[in-house]
Amino acid sequence: MNAIDLLGFETAARRWWVFELKRGRSVDAVVGQVSRYLGWIAEERRGHRESAVGAIIVKHSDPKLRYAVKANERLSLWEFDDRLAVTRVA
Repeated sequence: MNAIDLLGFETAARRWWVFELKRGRSVDAVVGQVSRYLGWIAEERRGHRESAVGAIIVKHSDPKLRYAVKANERLSLWEFDDRLAVTRVA
């Protein structure tokens, strides 16, 4: 398994956050990778009553990526600008 770009835990919600930066990879590759990470967390944390969600972070999104993210309610899509301000887009 590859390394997760950034992993966080939201204590109050008992929720893991997988943050993945899409750098030059195909839409299918990045969505598949985040999905594998979410599956791994679900397997490893089974019995702990925790959930996991994924956030894909890109400079510019495209329709293919937006469609792929919208197909999975556990994924979200975020764009960043030159000042590194991050905005949710899907």
